[in-house]
Amino acid sequence: WGQFAGTSGNYQTTLQSYQGCDSLVRQQVIVKPAIIVSLGVKSLCEGDCITVFGEDYCDGGNYGILGESFLGCDSLVNFSLLVLAPVAQINGNAVLSCNNTTVELTSASSPGTKIWRSLPSNAVVASGNTYNATQPGTYTLTVTASAGGVLCVRTDTVTVTGNTVPPTVTAVGGLLGCASITAQISANVNDPMPTYAWSGPNSFSSTLQAPTVGVAGTYVVTVTASSNGCTNTATAM
Repeated sequence: WGQFAGTSGNYQTTLQSYQGCDSLVRQQVIVKPAIIVSLGVKSLCEGDCITVFGEDYCDGGNYGILGESFLGCDSLVNFSLLVLAPVAQINGNAVLSCNNTTVELTSASSPGTKIWRSLPSNAVVASGNTYNATQPGTYTLTVTASAGGVLCVRTDTVTVTGNTVPPTVTAVGGLLGCASITAQISANVNDPMPTYAWSGPNSFSSTLQAPTVGVAGTYVVTVTASSNGCTNTATAM
């Protein structure tokens, strides 16, 4: 009757009837309480959302969302979001060589179970934060995080290459005679900056590409390539 009633109860007022007499009007008011719903903790994979009252919620945290129930009354929905964010990121040098016979592959910091596999066989080769690869090939890291019945999986792949080809070496001998008491021997290599290690009679040794010798015999040169640390040998007489 021109006023708002916000409390449950029986209300009445006296009005004047069409006959000019008093008219007692009564009205019962029932105020329905807000419906409070608790959804508990909801687990999500990073990038996923849940929808409450037409709005998407994607970030972790605690929420109390006020909306309208099916009765047209206030409805409070309480919930917490746990966002699972496993990270699959492989770090590390991915080249094997004679100098570097093992490549350590490491995973970025992240919660979850970490499994390393070799492709294309998909065989499990390790678990945990690191894997030491000793063979060229393709390797994949799978990181799995789970909570509340939700499973979140992320993967990363790396190719480990191998450079273990030895250098090509040829050795050229010399001639000792009455007119020449020394001779020069040499090595030819297909590497731009190799190192040399000669050995021969009378404990001969040299690190030169073309040393001079004064004793007849067999000389062996071991060449180490600067590009990958691989070695090869050749013989000069």
